[in-house]
Amino acid sequence: MKNALHISAVALGLALMSAPAFAQSAAPIRIGPGGSTYQTAEDTQSVMARQTARITNLEAELSRLTGRIEELEFRLSASERAREEITQDYLSLNERIAALNERLNTTENSVLQGTPRPSFQSNAPQVPSSDPRELMGSSTGSVSNSVDESPSFGFNTEDDVRLERDSAGRLPEGSLGSLPASRLPGDAGALYETGRNRLLNFDYAGAEVAFRAFLDEFGEDPQAGEVHYWLGEVLYQEGDYAGSASFLTSFVRDFPDDPRRADGVVKLARALVETGDTQRACGFLGRIEQVDPNVSDRTLQAANVQSQLAGCN
Repeated sequence: MKNALHISAVALGLALMSAPAFAQSAAPIRIGPGGSTYQTAEDTQSVMARQTARITNLEAELSRLTGRIEELEFRLSASERAREEITQDYLSLNERIAALNERLNTTENSVLQGTPRPSFQSNAPQVPSSDPRELMGSSTGSVSNSVDESPSFGFNTEDDVRLERDSAGRLPEGSLGSLPASRLPGDAGALYETGRNRLLNFDYAGAEVAFRAFLDEFGEDPQAGEVHYWLGEVLYQEGDYAGSASFLTSFVRDFPDDPRRADGVVKLARALVETGDTQRACGFLGRIEQVDPNVSDRTLQAANVQSQLAGCN
């Protein structure tokens, strides 16, 4: 009995002695002053590593968001500029449409009343011209050999340009093109404005008839140069590129003082490219500044486009 009590007491004592050791071994360790270890919640280096990684991630996210904000600000600024430009273009277009409508109304009234308006040529800006004979020849001569050795572009006279008709040989009905020239206004100014009015309304057949009637009746009129110019444009729009080149050749060659002459060179080159005559097109385009030393930037840009299409050097 005593032995049993003794054994129990010893076992209890051993259990009490081992309890602190178990508790100490289960607890985390801290590093105290002097490098001694004692109980802690978790390892300090591990905490610092995790915090450093977290800070790094936050800095990267902040940098990404900053870049995104800058990109959005740039896009917003570009959108605002584009909106302002569109607004300005819209206002400018409205003004041009209003002015065009006013001119159309005036033209229609003048045609109905038989009173001609001043020509568009008289309203065009006077551009100082170069010596045209160095490039295109005189108003009655042939094209200058500085452009090409042949005296012409290989096209026949204006009489070789024919207005397209339907299978029955009739001009399109419901437009000025269906009217004979005898029924058109007899006054030069009114006839010119009739052609211009038809052109502005995309009635190319009607414009062609009016312009041809003008040249037949008033070939010596000061507006004849403008008629050659616009007739060349009409025929180009109708797909008659050879006819367009023919009239534009006459315009460039025979009307050296016309302020549209540089534009006429570009349109002539455009028609020549369509006919495959790129050599003459390049010859004219290369000398456009001799035709007009003060040629506008817009016309030069158009000439550059045609030069690329023609494959000019």
